[in-house]
Amino acid sequence: MGREGQVAIAIPLRSAVWNWVTTFPHEFNETIRARGAAGGAPERVIDILYTQNQGYEERIFWPALAILNCTTSDRMRSDFQLALSGTVKTTRKEMKFGDDVLKHAVGNSKLSTIALCCLLDICRAATYLKDQSEVPLRVVALDVAHEIKSALTSRKPFWESPDEIDVALYAEAMVAVYRFLSEEEALSLFVICVEPERSEAVKLCAVRACLTLVQEAGRCKWQRPLRKLEDLMCSRLRAIYQTTGLRRAEVDQYGNMKRSSSRPKAQWTSYQPLSDREVLLLGILSLWRTSPSFHIKDLTIPVIVQWVETSNKVWDSNLDISVKVSTSSCFYEALSNFYNAPVGDDATTNAMITFMKMALPTTLFSIVMNLLHTRQDSEAERLWMSIAHQLLELYTKKTLNPAIKEAQVHGDRVSAFALAEIAFFVSLTSPDSSVSALAGKGLRFLARAEHQPGAPVNPTLSDDARSARNLTYEQLGDPTIMVIGRVGHQKRVRKSVRGISYSSAVYIAVWQECYWRWRALTEIVFEATENQENGDSQPFPLTWEAHRFQWQNLTLFLAALGGTCVQENQDLNSLVDVIPAHSLPDEMRVLQKPVPLVSTFMADLTNMLVAPDTQIRDIARDALGSELSAKLYQKLLKLLDEKIRNFEESSGSSINDASQLFLDQYIALLKLIVEKPSDEMKDVTNIDVSSTIVTLSSFLGCFDGASSYRLKIKFCIMVEGACVRSDTLGLQKNSSARRHILDVITGWIQPTTPSSSLENELNMACLRASVKLLDRLELRPVEVNAGDDSVHVVSRLFNKYSGALLEALEACHSDIPASDSVSDLGSINQKMRVSQKEADLRELVITGLAHLVSANTESGFKQCLPLAYDEDNRKRAIFAHVFARVIGQGTTFEPEDRSAFNERNNRLCELVKGSDMALALTICDICPPSEVAMMINVLLNVFDTRESLLKLIKTMIERDVAGTDTEQNLFRSDTTCTRFFSAFAKIHGYNYLRTLVQPLIKIMVEDTSGCGYELDPGRVGEEEAKRNTVHVEFIAAHFLDILASSVQALPAMFREICAHITRTVMKVWPEAKYAATGAFMFLRSVYPSYRSTAIKTLVRFISPAVVSPETIDIEPPKEFTVGMRRGLMVITKIIQNLANNIFFGKEAHMVVLNQFLKANIATVTRFLGDIAKPLAAAEDHDQWLGTTSDDTDIIVLHRFFDKHADKIGKELLSLSRVSSDPETMTINGKRAWDGLCALLVDHGAPLKVPVLSTLTLHQHPEYLALMSRYSGKDTRQVEHIFLETAVPMV
Repeated sequence: MGREGQVAIAIPLRSAVWNWVTTFPHEFNETIRARGAAGGAPERVIDILYTQNQGYEERIFWPALAILNCTTSDRMRSDFQLALSGTVKTTRKEMKFGDDVLKHAVGNSKLSTIALCCLLDICRAATYLKDQSEVPLRVVALDVAHEIKSALTSRKPFWESPDEIDVALYAEAMVAVYRFLSEEEALSLFVICVEPERSEAVKLCAVRACLTLVQEAGRCKWQRPLRKLEDLMCSRLRAIYQTTGLRRAEVDQYGNMKRSSSRPKAQWTSYQPLSDREVLLLGILSLWRTSPSFHIKDLTIPVIVQWVETSNKVWDSNLDISVKVSTSSCFYEALSNFYNAPVGDDATTNAMITFMKMALPTTLFSIVMNLLHTRQDSEAERLWMSIAHQLLELYTKKTLNPAIKEAQVHGDRVSAFALAEIAFFVSLTSPDSSVSALAGKGLRFLARAEHQPGAPVNPTLSDDARSARNLTYEQLGDPTIMVIGRVGHQKRVRKSVRGISYSSAVYIAVWQECYWRWRALTEIVFEATENQENGDSQPFPLTWEAHRFQWQNLTLFLAALGGTCVQENQDLNSLVDVIPAHSLPDEMRVLQKPVPLVSTFMADLTNMLVAPDTQIRDIARDALGSELSAKLYQKLLKLLDEKIRNFEESSGSSINDASQLFLDQYIALLKLIVEKPSDEMKDVTNIDVSSTIVTLSSFLGCFDGASSYRLKIKFCIMVEGACVRSDTLGLQKNSSARRHILDVITGWIQPTTPSSSLENELNMACLRASVKLLDRLELRPVEVNAGDDSVHVVSRLFNKYSGALLEALEACHSDIPASDSVSDLGSINQKMRVSQKEADLRELVITGLAHLVSANTESGFKQCLPLAYDEDNRKRAIFAHVFARVIGQGTTFEPEDRSAFNERNNRLCELVKGSDMALALTICDICPPSEVAMMINVLLNVFDTRESLLKLIKTMIERDVAGTDTEQNLFRSDTTCTRFFSAFAKIHGYNYLRTLVQPLIKIMVEDTSGCGYELDPGRVGEEEAKRNTVHVEFIAAHFLDILASSVQALPAMFREICAHITRTVMKVWPEAKYAATGAFMFLRSVYPSYRSTAIKTLVRFISPAVVSPETIDIEPPKEFTVGMRRGLMVITKIIQNLANNIFFGKEAHMVVLNQFLKANIATVTRFLGDIAKPLAAAEDHDQWLGTTSDDTDIIVLHRFFDKHADKIGKELLSLSRVSSDPETMTINGKRAWDGLCALLVDHGAPLKVPVLSTLTLHQHPEYLALMSRYSGKDTRQVEHIFLETAVPMV
């Protein structure tokens, strides 16, 4: 073999021999124990390679020679043993190899390193011996170990070398020293290498040596125990890990600061991206993973605190990711091994329990904090996510050790779990599917951990919210569900997120973190898009596609999660109650109010609907339509209304590209909204999509021409979807919005030609949408003018819509070609298509008319009957099909059943009349002065029977008497009750007053004495005044006779009321019975100085009728002069003073009548006594002059109760109300209030009071829509109905 061949084979030969030794150690042992077992082959190879060495190839040949020597006992004995003994005197080159190696190993030559390697190979080969017998190889190894130590420490030790050192070589040397020399010698070497001032490469040698000793302890059974080495290295390794990880100086045993030397550095044969510091940390962590004893010995609480602090700093440092992976792996394996260890109570077990309680939550907190701060680094995200999973697995791992169970449910984990929940939720949006999937599983881990017995929980969540949250997290991390592709996975995540029905500070923090990330990405995406639009020829950056996908992902996720941020009564500070403020990220320490941010986000998305870039438009539409949380629909619809109105104001009458894009996007968005699955709407109410659709329909109605046809077709399709829904996102069956949309859509139908396919398509779309809109649409007048019957309005509406359907039949039928363009007879296929289209068209019209008739049976039959006699056979057939279908559905043609409505109204009336008048009296008590007259009329109508009205008045009388302090104040106050008496007397005393006033006027007209009624001498003279006095006394005497004889004519209700007043007042003031009766009969006086309450009643009941007969429909004859009108006033004053039992004094000219008053006072007193006598049953035969209640009274009552509910409730439930029996009244009031509350709930919101619009004709939207809709109609047929007048313009 030539020289080149020997050089080429030397290195592979060494490797082959070492592979043989390590793979077949038993053969190696047999070879070196039996002389000549190898047949002299190793010796011959040794001789050949050694003799061919020219002195410059030792680095290649010596390692091969060393391992070959180890395989032959004879050569090993003769070579190395002699060299070690110093007796080698031979001149043979082949016998000088051992001497050369030893000489160079302890020297300072260039071959010292390769010589040391050869010695280490000998020691390493000796470790494969099975026993400790004195074979030459082992004897040589024991001796060589001394030479190795000398090589490490002689002259200048390797730890002081200024050059780079081979860490693996010196670590192997330290292993050989530990194995083959005394323990004290070896340990001293380890102590020197881990001193604080040693460089990181030197320390790494010691760490690697320890790792090798631990890893090969199982193979080298004879190796001495490592307990002393562990005791020596344990504290030093922890100190090195702390100072190296934190880049701090060490402190020696004397307290002096010691910085690690920068030399020597580690020598690497290939490129090494890691620094010596990072490799040292990896070595220590690897050693701890392999043998935890090098870490847990002498573990105290301060040491644990320092270790946790260092590890957390390692997570936050800029160390290579491999160091962080190794740290997590070390931590996980140490605790996992402890889980499997037998239960014990020794110091090591207690130290590990303490370590677990302190380190586990803190480490988890630090890990998820780093996960939260990692945004664009997918590799780092995977690292932190995997570590967090490992830590959570330790929390949920099953164990029989009660101490470990206690550590698993330690209270310190709550804050770490809360931050982990935030970090995992944010990580759901990661562009890396594996990270997102791990985040879902992490949330599932959290839910499982909270199910542990005795587990601490987040105090800011209720039990219901926690149960709902855990169910969502179980779904997100369900391992049985496999979704292919990141798009499908993210879609599933968003579906689960939209199902969250409660709000918490955690979700607000998640949403805001994602929002700020979204804002940053928005700038990047839009900047690149704008550059392309501006003509930039540069292609998109390589990372743009990843940014765009992540922007899309965040956009859709924010839309799905936004519903949790807009709920009321959110506690934004609750996060600080769980996670200490100093531990929270800066952006989460004080959360912003989420509602403005959500509103801004939605506004940005609506603006993006018309962005120039197609992808951005589609993403914004999907976010607002498909992915948006249903809780945000109310905000979205309001925003869309504003956008449509603003765009309508800024756009012209013709449709352009901008208008078309805007309308197309908004119609598509509404279509997505109305197609939202119903299961996502179960917790959402008060969403009205009708107003938005109405606004959009009005806007679309402003455009004509072919350019708007496609938009109108899409709008009709969207309306069909809205009509199909029965929940809050659908169009309500009987809403005015439904009718408005129907009016607009039917107005789009127009006759077409067969060549106009787009118009034909529009007609069919309008017809289909109209049929859906007519389903169960009851036609009701929105506002009926005076003199207009609602039945007529409904009939006109029915004619309008049925006519529109029939017009659609004609319009759509006109586009059906009569024959094929090729043949006059038409092809079979063409005929089949035409026949099918006619059948579909006819079915739509029949269905629409059936809907119309079914919902409006009263008008339907009447208005559709002419179709049965129409000349068109198609219409007669349609009539037959419509009514066959309607009757088949069980529809009966009967008037509208209002029994339920009437029953509800009757219950309200009965409630007012029941409960011993408690509610009626409360109405009188709390009624504002501005509403008194209205409520009195309502009460008089509600109490529409003699019995109920008398019961109310008697109750008012008893209440007034009970609440009056003195007899002079009886019926004096200006209350609702006294005004009610006045209104009652005016209605039911109408006929009686006419029997008094008509004879009086007749006497005055027929008088021929020629005397007047002026008694003032200063006006007519003394003589005429005397004649007039006699005349007045004559007329007054006649009127008193009429009054006295009218007792029997007085209505029985009045007499019964007077009798009740007498009985009630006599119990309190017996002397005031006549005064009280007069007070009721004559009510209040317009003269406040009068003493008697009877006079006040007289003035209000009888006097107005005497003074003004017109109030009781008595027209004085033409002969009735002004003087006679003066006479009625004088007669009224006389009656007033008689009723008050006083003489004239203030008016001097009236004093002459005092004698007349004195003579006739008995007549009035007798009259009051007679009307207060109880009536016999036969005399009770009054004619009822009152009215009954109607729907108007119910509306007024409902509106009054709704407006004054608080005052009514307070009054009914009050115990201080004046009553003869307060306890009974309190019970009645409570009963009345409960019944009123139930009825108010049943009735719902009251009808609003019509308010006159303040808008001008240029501002009124309904007026403008009406004028726009009929702007092209011919009005000549109705011009004769109207008369042009001068009307001021508003």
